[in-house]
Amino acid sequence: MTEPDDALTRQLLETISDYLDIPVTELKPATTLESLNVDSMDFIELLFLVEERTGMLLDGAFADLRPQIVCIGDVISLVHEQAAKSHQN
Repeated sequence: MTEPDDALTRQLLETISDYLDIPVTELKPATTLESLNVDSMDFIELLFLVEERTGMLLDGAFADLRPQIVCIGDVISLVHEQAAKSHQN
């Protein structure tokens, strides 16, 4: 995973923090979505918010992404991978 202090990671952590009303300091890469009580609707809404705030469109249907996204680090990795793909095009 990328360094946690890069701008995109900070933006993602702030987005997650705002959505869940949890301090950024409590969000670690290993923090599971389950431990944050993120259900399937929260997950979809959170990814829409990530798209809105980053200006990126995430590949794939959100419901299909859910099994791959277990923790905060997975969300960060997904968005960084998408950003890398965007820069290649």
